[in-house]
Amino acid sequence: MRALAGAAVSSSIGGCSTQASRIDLAPRLTPAAGSRRAQPPLLGSGATFLNHINRGAGSGVNLGGVDYAPLPGETEVEVCPVAAGVVINSIERSFSGGTFVTVAHGLGWKTEYYHLERRLAGYRDRVARRDVVALMGSSGWGAARGVMGVVVHTHLTLWGPAYTPLFGGVLAQDWPQGSRGYQHPLDPEQFSVGGRHSALLYSRAEDAALDERFLAAHLEAVVLADGVLDRIGDAEAIKSKERTRAEREVGFDFHLDQRLWSIWQRLASGQHPFTPAETESYRARLATVMSTVPRLTAPIVESARRAEYRRPAGGH
Repeated sequence: MRALAGAAVSSSIGGCSTQASRIDLAPRLTPAAGSRRAQPPLLGSGATFLNHINRGAGSGVNLGGVDYAPLPGETEVEVCPVAAGVVINSIERSFSGGTFVTVAHGLGWKTEYYHLERRLAGYRDRVARRDVVALMGSSGWGAARGVMGVVVHTHLTLWGPAYTPLFGGVLAQDWPQGSRGYQHPLDPEQFSVGGRHSALLYSRAEDAALDERFLAAHLEAVVLADGVLDRIGDAEAIKSKERTRAEREVGFDFHLDQRLWSIWQRLASGQHPFTPAETESYRARLATVMSTVPRLTAPIVESARRAEYRRPAGGH
């Protein structure tokens, strides 16, 4: 694990050592208005982000995240996204995670929901914070907990953007074996609507405004990144601007963080056509974009307010 509070991050770009500016997220992680809400039950004392990364190093079980237990007295627990987004993965019966769903929220942020019994959302579906996307289950090897046997629960992992190494004051787990976009697990509870290091609380209707603002920031960043890459204009910039096949299929730039990170590194290395004033202007705009974070709620549907959530008629 890497503790990112403190000094700036050193990076080696283009063969020369530069000191990249640390992005302080603390001002963005204050409590949201009206955040005094109930919270769903965790699986137990071993359910937190830190518990996960300290167990079974190298086994795949130690992927940082938060485990949610079934609601008391309920045999079918519904799972919803912690923020609005697009389903970019909907997998049946992987080895460790079992059946799981991945939702991209914008600016490179993604969440995954593991050990599901059944998926109710499929690839390319647009989902809101209060849409039911799955049912809690015990699928996958990771749901077998030794002498405890098979454990019904939902594991939530939050994947940070490519520029996560610049974040100050947050905890991040190094996951270098992950594929593109899956190398920076972060503690979801650092981004809770209840405030930093607060438990994720149940969603309410007013949280939709958070998603609208975050999507607007994402769309503005798409325009910014494309414009800067067009101005740089060399082969590397043109390649960076290309959307992947999956991005084209879902109609959502969920690898935007890769482009933003590429631009940040180009600006730091001097490999660009901009004047010093233009460079600083772009860096300031990028820093604002890169410090924009999602504010998350719990992935478990509150039973008392189930009628306020939307469950699709079919399934996947």
